[in-house]
Amino acid sequence: MERIREYSWCCSTGGGMLEAYPNFAAWTARECIEETKAPEAEALATACPCCVRVFRDTIQDMDEDLRIYDVMDLLETSLGSE
Repeated sequence: MERIREYSWCCSTGGGMLEAYPNFAAWTARECIEETKAPEAEALATACPCCVRVFRDTIQDMDEDLRIYDVMDLLETSLGSE
């Protein structure tokens, strides 16, 4: 993806941004999800619960086939703690 790690975007939902500017938060999430199409990503992972929320909602609205994971869920799975 174009924007990863230290270059990634904030999903804009933290600190009340989703409630104050829902259109901006949705646009930001859509941009991030659109970026997953070039490398044909199957999932997005994030450490932010706000990102999980807005990405899940936006993926559903866009009718995309993309999974979203919290990194703690991935850690739990990798440790076999399901």
